[in-house]
Amino acid sequence: MTQWYYNDPARGQVGPLDGDRLREAWQRRELAADTLAWREGMSQWQPLSQLMDELGLDAAGGAAVPPPLPGAAPAPRTGLSGCAIVAIIGAVLLVPLLGILAAIAIPAYQDYTIRARVAQALIVAEPLKANVAAFAASEGRCPLNGEGGLGEAEDYAGNGLAAIHAGPFGDNGHCALELEFDGTGTSIDGSTLLLEARSGIDGDNDWDWRCGSDSLKHGRLPRHCRDDDADAY
Repeated sequence: MTQWYYNDPARGQVGPLDGDRLREAWQRRELAADTLAWREGMSQWQPLSQLMDELGLDAAGGAAVPPPLPGAAPAPRTGLSGCAIVAIIGAVLLVPLLGILAAIAIPAYQDYTIRARVAQALIVAEPLKANVAAFAASEGRCPLNGEGGLGEAEDYAGNGLAAIHAGPFGDNGHCALELEFDGTGTSIDGSTLLLEARSGIDGDNDWDWRCGSDSLKHGRLPRHCRDDDADAY
């Protein structure tokens, strides 16, 4: 049976789950057309809008997507009727309101898109944390790129990433992975996200990881990276 995974901007990778459960989540409107999904055999994550035929998704399901912002009101005809005058007055009052709504909705959607890109990058980096811990336990130091099963930094380019750098970062010498973004089509290109192992290399086997960024806005990080008091993940 095919096992699927999908990306939740708040929770990260969700799965495995079979096609029936994925369709149930779609019908409950927990997923949207731009939700990223993956199964074995796929070279990369794809939005559900490209997988609807394969999964048998009903186009009427899925989370609601806001309609396009309405355009300007049509030009009035010569010789205005009473209804036309009322319509013009309504348009005059509506245009500023639409501007306010657009000023709120567009940045919110941009933040959602960026959080999805960051969450996707964290999924790529997730298996590398075990390589870092194993190398540090064996060698007594943090691995660099090309050591301990880690590829070169540019080997991880793709899916919105330019590279993943490995090594000790910062003054504390903790082992870390630095994710560098590029090709996301958003304003985070050139920014970095740091995954830091809080255990260091002092023999402590409790490999807790924290994430944070000095170049990404707080609200554009996944929820577990924004909460300074959150448990390590």
